[in-house]
Amino acid sequence: MARLNFFTTEQQPFYIYTSEFVNKFAGVRALHYLCHALNQLGAEAYVVGAKKVDTSLRTPQLTKLDVVRHERLGLSPIVIYPEVISGNPLGAENVVRWLLNAPGVVGGDKTFSEDEMIFAFSADFIPVNIEANLLRVPVVNNTLFNNRDNPEDQSREGICYYANKYLASGRALTEHISGARSLCQDVSLSQAELASILRKSELLLCYEPSSIVAEALLCGCPVAMIPTPYLDKIDGDLNGPGIAFGTDPDAIAMARNTVAQVGVNYEKLINDCTTQIEWFVIQTQEFFSKRKRLSNAWVDKTLAYRNGVVSEPGAVLIAERELLSKNKRGV
Repeated sequence: MARLNFFTTEQQPFYIYTSEFVNKFAGVRALHYLCHALNQLGAEAYVVGAKKVDTSLRTPQLTKLDVVRHERLGLSPIVIYPEVISGNPLGAENVVRWLLNAPGVVGGDKTFSEDEMIFAFSADFIPVNIEANLLRVPVVNNTLFNNRDNPEDQSREGICYYANKYLASGRALTEHISGARSLCQDVSLSQAELASILRKSELLLCYEPSSIVAEALLCGCPVAMIPTPYLDKIDGDLNGPGIAFGTDPDAIAMARNTVAQVGVNYEKLINDCTTQIEWFVIQTQEFFSKRKRLSNAWVDKTLAYRNGVVSEPGAVLIAERELLSKNKRGV
């Protein structure tokens, strides 16, 4: 264990660039959960750009006073951007790019600066020309999505389907969904309501990769992945117990027989993720601590951040920064 310093802060803080917390986006959940986990493990982490946070998480929103305090302590933050963010809006010297999807698929750049550290949520998201380490957090709350003490497990009825991106691209649903219940994002359901449906459903038909696959499996509901352009092959997280590729009866029967293993595997994943995040803190702190400070340009850019837009710092902002600095010194 590192020696405790009672008198000052030595580690670089983490600024996590994200939008407000919403349950329906797994990538956004991952960014907020990472912030929470970093703080739980003793690091100093903030979210930047999130107007709304989940109050059950330790995800403090970055304030101007935090920025000025870090500058006074000679700390240069490690800014974590998801792959959908182009460039370096906060002008950070220390940048981590976290691939929550393959670069360019949802948005953002396809290539990144050599000065950045690259991490990926899944090995499936790492292009052949990019070196990246794995960094994963559990994005499904298994205190809610689980099959424990489920009185309806042995009498499951009904089929559901999920095809959000598939339908948004203008494609038509296949004949498999006749009589099935939609769980797409246009259907308003709380997380508790969704879990309740999945705990009593006999099958989920899924047309694309989504966190709803893990949610269904943890609730004991097997999943059949329908072959689509989004699923030309099954790799990584979509290749395991509880999952059938296609609707062959034997494959679905195998999925039903193996779905119970998913909960056991997920508990192991949570332990592995804790180790990964602890290693992430060590690696990023060591890597960026060796970098020579070039300037404090990040301070003005971060202070100028407003509602997802970084404006050029003007006279008002500069005066505001000076006032904040005086206040922090007790002047």
